[in-house]
Amino acid sequence: MHRFFKPLLRVVRTPAGTDAAFVALCYLVNPESSGFTPLVLVAAAGLVIYWIGLVGWVFIDARARRENAALWALLVFFTNLVGSLAYLLATRRPEKNAAVESQTARAIEREQHVAETAPASGSDGPMPDR
Repeated sequence: MHRFFKPLLRVVRTPAGTDAAFVALCYLVNPESSGFTPLVLVAAAGLVIYWIGLVGWVFIDARARRENAALWALLVFFTNLVGSLAYLLATRRPEKNAAVESQTARAIEREQHVAETAPASGSDGPMPDR
């Protein structure tokens, strides 16, 4: 056994006697040990990575959607899950998505028109004088 933590594992059974779930717990055996154990540090690091990753994703997505990226990122930084849900609800409106899709379609049509009307390199056009 580990000298700082003691594992505890219990099986949750249904009335019929079949295993339904397992509950695992790890608790401190030595109360005089430091509160910053490796398990706590790993959990804290995971939380920080999640928090910053969510803020970064919202910032990048909002910038790509031409929203106010800094404002959304700050909202998510301070409110986390509530802010990210608000961001998803505010930016995933069907009428807004239709407008973005029509802008994208118009841009593709313009690019195709420019490509069709521009002279191709190596065309039979007049040669420049030297």
